[in-house]
Amino acid sequence: MTTPSPPSAHATDEVPGSSVPVTYGELMDGARLCAARAQRAIARTAFADADAARYVLTARARLLAAVAHHGEITIGPLVVQAWRDSAPAHRGVEQRDRRVLGALAWLDTLHTRAPGFDDQAPVVAPESGRSPAGVHLDRARALVAAASDLIATHRGPDGALLPTAVPAMGAADAVSLLSAPARLAAMAGAGEPLALRCRQAGLARDVIDNSLPLGDPITAASWDLAAALRFPASAVAPVTAHAAGPDTSSPAAEWRSRLDRIATRLRAAQSRGRISVRTLNDVATLGLVTSHVLATSPGSNGDPAPDTPMSPALGPVGGPVTEQWRALTAHLAPLRSTEPADRVIREDVDRLLAIAHPGSTTDPPQSRQLLQAIRASLPTLDACSAVAGRLLAASADAWVPAKPRRPYLPDLHRPGHAARAVEPPPTGFPRMGSTIA
Repeated sequence: MTTPSPPSAHATDEVPGSSVPVTYGELMDGARLCAARAQRAIARTAFADADAARYVLTARARLLAAVAHHGEITIGPLVVQAWRDSAPAHRGVEQRDRRVLGALAWLDTLHTRAPGFDDQAPVVAPESGRSPAGVHLDRARALVAAASDLIATHRGPDGALLPTAVPAMGAADAVSLLSAPARLAAMAGAGEPLALRCRQAGLARDVIDNSLPLGDPITAASWDLAAALRFPASAVAPVTAHAAGPDTSSPAAEWRSRLDRIATRLRAAQSRGRISVRTLNDVATLGLVTSHVLATSPGSNGDPAPDTPMSPALGPVGGPVTEQWRALTAHLAPLRSTEPADRVIREDVDRLLAIAHPGSTTDPPQSRQLLQAIRASLPTLDACSAVAGRLLAASADAWVPAKPRRPYLPDLHRPGHAARAVEPPPTGFPRMGSTIA
């Protein structure tokens, strides 16, 4: 995703500290900064004529339409539809959360900001030129559209989150994701002194009342929502555009990109404080295969003989680190937990195991490059081992399932007492540094 270029020289100001906004927080901060500059320009400078005032009203309405669309994209169209379809009352008592009601009221207010306004209709600048306020509002709308595109990269065509989306977007409190657009709407939706400037420029009273109704409902609804949310910081401020798939140009590049993605998702699991033992078993399996590949590859400088396979099938050969990985995988294999396994890590591990197989490549230069990439990725794998070891030590959601019994035999265990607690592992997640000759 690329940030749209500034409409004119008046809107060349970027987010402080960054020439090109790349995160969600930078885009929304830039949009709020442009909205503040538009309000300051309206307060300081009168409009040249009625056409210039009408253009500013149109730019403001288009910005608010972009904010409304962005709010629905951020929390998800499916979530908004579920909120609207839920029963509004039960025996006279409202069942929905106050913040959900505030979010729906805020969205409805933005959608009805200007009756009959067409957001997709082309806008022609007046002959007198666009005023600084209109330029800043257009710039803010471009940044909001870019933020919507950024969030949309984490969702599928149906609006559901992708399996590889950042965990913060799938949080249970979806209303808190509206904190940034609510602040922007409160800044851009202020009707004063815009109404005075439009009246000063000669616009008819009915036109002004249609675009800027009395009571300033947009600002009131925006601040009501922000107050209901208790003004939280946006949980998705550091989110960037959804990364493309792994680099499959060569086995070495694919090994690096997939292992980096595994490390990223393990750090996300560490921030949540929970992970499935099945995912830990996948990481241990990857460590076992990597250790075996390095222990059985000839040469200590990363250049095996061209006619030598990269690694044989897993067998009894291996160093002490390989035996530690083998003991750890044997300990994790029978364990179960209620936490679902990470499908992305499972897919990446399966692909890396296929790449490490001796029959995956028959080109000697590619084999050498792959072996060098595996050796170069040892610090990343050590970091994954450290995170996995801490998660395993802090996990209380793991048990050994009961042994299967014949259906005609009576069950001697009461419900919930068939499984048994997990014994401490024989060894922790080892480090790969000692594997290199």
